[in-house]
Amino acid sequence: MADVVEIAGGDGIPPEPNWRTIFGRAPDREAASAYWKSIISEMRGAEKLAVANAHTIKRLVVAYVTYDISAREVLKMGPVIKAKKTGVPTLLP
Repeated sequence: MADVVEIAGGDGIPPEPNWRTIFGRAPDREAASAYWKSIISEMRGAEKLAVANAHTIKRLVVAYVTYDISAREVLKMGPVIKAKKTGVPTLLP
């Protein structure tokens, strides 16, 4: 088994991504930033935070915000809509 090698540098806190490159709406970017800060805070408190977690945390935040966006659409349009091509009622994807 390989020895663990310490890599010096940084304070172990991954930099917050540029949410503008992912989300177009300002409220979505603000939500992403709030989720990011909450997750970073929780992981730091549990002493589980590392720069290596940055990509995983980013994917989690994107999943949270994407779910929020989808939930808003379902609330706005309802869970069942008519399909564009056939007009047949179908579940909102």
